[in-house]
Amino acid sequence: MSVIRVALVEADESKGIWIASFDMDAIRDYRRRETWGNAYRKPNTYVGMDSRKVYKPFLRSDSRR
Repeated sequence: MSVIRVALVEADESKGIWIASFDMDAIRDYRRRETWGNAYRKPNTYVGMDSRKVYKPFLRSDSRR
């Protein structure tokens, strides 16, 4: 997979508002070709991170849970 880096707007130190135009069809085409979406998700891998249980040494008497 190649990485393309493009500066959309390059601003100097002055204050201001910069407007950039986006080719939405090109962005959608890129995402359709390059983004994996959820094809490779492994939701069961993250189950432990979603738990509300707190284990030592992170138990605190002043916890806000």
